[in-house]
Amino acid sequence: MEWKNEMFVLVREYQHKPHFPPPFSIIESVISIVRFCVHFKTTKLSPEEIEVERKSSERFSVFETYCVDKTLRERETRTTPEQQLQSTIMCVDNQYSRLFDMEFVIQDVSRAVHKKS
Repeated sequence: MEWKNEMFVLVREYQHKPHFPPPFSIIESVISIVRFCVHFKTTKLSPEEIEVERKSSERFSVFETYCVDKTLRERETRTTPEQQLQSTIMCVDNQYSRLFDMEFVIQDVSRAVHKKS
């Protein structure tokens, strides 16, 4: 999971770097500013669209916060392979005991059905 985060950070880093070397990067910045101004001038959102954008942004923010918190908790609670194996054994034992209990319930139900017959 960490490599995905690292890849995201790497892509994000290079996405914001200028495409041209330093003396010409000013030209790219000017072009970006002009594009932004033209887009801002031509795009007028209705109040409903603004509200939808605001709600969408809030939802995304909540989702992003949840994902970051979950990732940080997973990093803090990393377990060793031995601990993972022990946890798996406990889960299997728990499921086995539940199946064993179900077998007795099924036998009791089948006896009750046979007595009624």
